[in-house]
Order: sequence, then structure tokens, then C-alpha cells
Amino acid sequence: MKVKNKKNVLMICSWLDHKLGLGGFFIDQALMLSGDFNFILVNFRPVKIKNIKQIFKTEKFVYEDKITIVYLYYPVLKLIKGGFFAKLIEKKSLNILNQFLKKEKIKIDLVHAQGIFDAAFWALSYHEKYGVPYMLTEHNQFKLRNVKRKKIRKLDEVLKKSNSNLVVSNDLIRQLATNGFFYDFVNIGNLVDEKIFNYKETKQGEYFEIMTVGAFDPLKDQITALKALKIIDDLNIEKIKFTWIGINAWSTGVDQEEEVNRLISGFGYKNIKIEVVKIGSKAEIVSAL
Repeated sequence: MKVKNKKNVLMICSWLDHKLGLGGFFIDQALMLSGDFNFILVNFRPVKIKNIKQIFKTEKFVYEDKITIVYLYYPVLKLIKGGFFAKLIEKKSLNILNQFLKKEKIKIDLVHAQGIFDAAFWALSYHEKYGVPYMLTEHNQFKLRNVKRKKIRKLDEVLKKSNSNLVVSNDLIRQLATNGFFYDFVNIGNLVDEKIFNYKETKQGEYFEIMTVGAFDPLKDQITALKALKIIDDLNIEKIKFTWIGINAWSTGVDQEEEVNRLISGFGYKNIKIEVVKIGSKAEIVSAL
């Protein structure tokens, strides 16, 4: 539901799938501020096709009667790597998004790009086409591997024209600076909802439990945690349990269970009991913690 006099924020999410719980914290942020703003979350989804005439399409969902979620599918041709046709597809995608917003009678006041790749590039294009100001928040490790030079050069424009460049850590500022991007970045930290995630009275269990929550990825360096567990395991302390929740949380389409189990087996733990959970809902994670 849209309330009069509220500003409308178009939140462009680099990754989002509300059915899988992917990018759920974007929805959480919107819900927390939904009393003051109307949020429209959009995720641009490239689809590989053989014919450029295949139709663009949008899917709309309303979350808890407060947040509008839009998935915009646009074509990607294997033969088109950039240039005129890529720009044409981008222009068509923005036109379709704008048509959707007009149909919903929504006038966007601010664009919030969640992530530089590729949300901030869409935000810049939207800003240049419709004159709406934008800001960005970077959550991910900043890396330029497999990023084309043309896009890297355009990054300066993305950061320069943004009204505000937010990051979740000082480490991200260092990563950006190391690659030559010196702007006024604002560290907003990485926060959690303390009403849900809070300290409670310790319960006495059968095991001394060690727990981590996170998708399996080299960027998260979970191997160091497993090495630390090996040191503990060699102390021959009984009744220790290690639980790893969410190895598939990023929903990449690849089941990480076999690789994670192979990695764990390689350490040859003798005393520590290990439990691996592929995906845990927010409620399950809260309960476990």
C-alpha cells in the first residue's frame, strides 16, 4: 500500500530472490523504513536468448502488503558483448521499468543502488535518463576480476555522480582506494536487528558449541576456521560440536555440500562433532544462535 506524502525509493538490488531468501536483508531494510518511505525493489535479470526480438518481461510481487518487488528480465545475446545493441537493450529495459512505475502511479524520488556491480550502473543510467538522484551501498568485497576496462573507466562516473557512497566496512574503503577510487565513502557498518538477534540466558547443553553462519566461498576464508578447529580437535577435548549454517545461502545453483564435506574430511577430525546445514531460514538461525 502506498501512503500519500511519502517519498518513493527505487531500490536496485544486485541480487535478490525473495522466494529463496536471497538478498533478504534488502527487504528487511525496506520494511524497517516503510513507515517513512515507499519502497520499490527491482532486480534486473539477464536471460540468454537466441533472438533479440524475444520479449522483455516483468514480474511483480507485494511483500507483506508493504514492499513492491519487481523482477525485470532482459535479453542477453551471446554475440553481443557491448556497443550499440547492449545500449539499446539497456534503454529498452529502463523504458519498461518506467512504464511499470507509471502504471502503478509511482514517481521515483531517489534511487538506492545496493551494490556497485551491477546495481550502481543501472542507477547511473536511470539518473542520466530521468534525472532522479541516486546513492549506493557496497556490501561485497570489491574486485575487478573479469570486469571489462570500459566498465572500470565508467566506475569513476558512477561514484562521482552518486549523492552518497556508503560502504559496510573500512576494509571496503581500502579495497576501493587500492584500485584508485578515492571518494568520500561513508562507513555505515554492518548492522543486525537487535530485536531478533539478541543475547539470551545461556542454556546448558550436552556440547560446547561453536557455530558459524555463512555461504561457502573463498572470500569468507572458512578454511582458517577449519584449521583452528583442527588445533582444538588435537587437544582431545570431549563434547565439542561445530555447526556451519547456510553453505548454500547464496543460491548460486551449485550444491556446495559435496565440496564442503570433502574439505572437512580432509582435516581428519577425531573428537569434534560437525553438522552442516545447507540453508537456514532467519527463524532457524535465530533459534540456533
